[in-house]
Parts: sequence; C-alpha cells; structure tokens
Amino acid sequence: DQAILEALGHAFFSLSLGMSIMITYGSYMKRSDSIPRAATIIVGLDTLVALSACVIMYSILFTFPELQSSVSKSATGMLFTTLPPLFYAKMSGGVILGPIFYLLIMFAALSSSISLLEVVVALLIDRFSFSRVKATLVSGTLVFILTVLVVLSLDPANGLSRFQLFGTDESGLFYQLNQLFFRGKAGFFNFLDHLVANWLLPFGGLCITLFTGWFLDKKLCVEELGFIGRDGKPQIWFTGFRVIIRFIAPLAIMYVLYTVITGAADFT
Repeated sequence: DQAILEALGHAFFSLSLGMSIMITYGSYMKRSDSIPRAATIIVGLDTLVALSACVIMYSILFTFPELQSSVSKSATGMLFTTLPPLFYAKMSGGVILGPIFYLLIMFAALSSSISLLEVVVALLIDRFSFSRVKATLVSGTLVFILTVLVVLSLDPANGLSRFQLFGTDESGLFYQLNQLFFRGKAGFFNFLDHLVANWLLPFGGLCITLFTGWFLDKKLCVEELGFIGRDGKPQIWFTGFRVIIRFIAPLAIMYVLYTVITGAADFT
C-alpha cells in the first residue's frame, strides 16, 4: 500500500502532472497526432527511464554496505550527500564518472526548468499579448529571484533558513498551522518544496480531472482524444476513460491529499 501511495504522489513530478506542462505542450500538437498514443509513449518511456535510474543508483549504492545507513529518504539528500563519497572515495574512475553524472543531472534539471518556464511564457503571450522574448525575460527574472532566495535559505546563518509561513512561534494557533500544512519544516527551500509537492501538484491534478470529467464538453473530449468509431459514435474506450477521469483518478488524488493532511505521507 505504501509503495502504491508513493507512486501516486511522485507521478505528479515524474510525469509533470498538475502543473499545466502537458496541457501547454499538448496545445502545440497537430490535430492529426493521437493524444492517447502520445500519452502511452510518454508514460512508458518515463517508467522505463525511472526504473533504469533506480537500478543503476541502488546497484552502485548497495555495492558499499558501509554507506547504506546514510541513505536519505530524500532524492536530494541521496544525490548530494550519499552519492558524492561513492564517486570520489570508493569507486574506481569515480573522479571522471562523478562530474559526468552530475553534468547529466544538471541537463535533466535544466530541461525540466525550461518546460516549466514555457507554461508561464505561454500564459503571458496568450493572455497579456507579450512577445516571446519579453515573456521569457519577465518569467525568467522572477524565477531567478526565487532561486536566489532558495540558495540563501540553505545557509544556516541566514534568516531564510528559519522561514516559516505562519511565523516561528513554538506554540499557539500559528504553530499549529505550520504543523498542519508544512509539518513544522523551516527554511524557504523546504517551504516551497513541501508546498508544491504536497499541496499544489495534487490539488492542481484534482482540479484538472474534475474539470475534464464533469465540465468539459463530451463531444469536444471525444474529438480531441480520437475516440470516434466508424459510425461516428464514441468508442467503448471512451467509456473507460470517462469512468477513470470522473471517479477513479479524483478518488486516488483525494486519497493522496488525505494522507498529506493526516501526516501519513510526505512527497518532498
């Protein structure tokens, strides 16, 4: 059960769900492109890459039993705390492999950042008639400012490392709110990480599934997904899709939110 719950939570990050990336890039598809086919390929390749990465990382890690106790539940902790000693102190050729590995990590992070930035850029272009250059500069500058604040919050001597949305009181109402919504985590980086992973992504995904299942025009949905038979009527596959998008997906996401509220899960 815990493995399924973790998979549900991390699917938002892994597949860029609940953050409008798929919607934005989907709007650039040709009408002749198949949405179900594209979705199947994306999910399949993402799962394959994720499993391959896990096999590689854990194979390296558990080759050195003395370091297993330092394994962090956080991917960030594993990448920047546990793995560096393996490359530079334990693994032959690690001095060469280490920089290559982290260079690839940098490109992976950069590609994700570009896809996230495109959502804001597309919004500024469509809603406010910005040019692409202006929209990119504005959104990129705002992201840069947030990034600087995040980096500063990693310094224990900086006030941002103690940042809490509802203040730093150790008792009272605001203390309880910090515990309820953010598990008492301190620091601007931890605040954003917890807010996005545990609240914004699941809630965004829930809103999208509810809108698609209950408010989006059925005819439009059938046409966009290509679930039209030769007789011009929706195929049986569309019925299955409607059941999933109306009932199964919202219930699964609400369960994720429930575990966050009760403290049973943390997807940061």
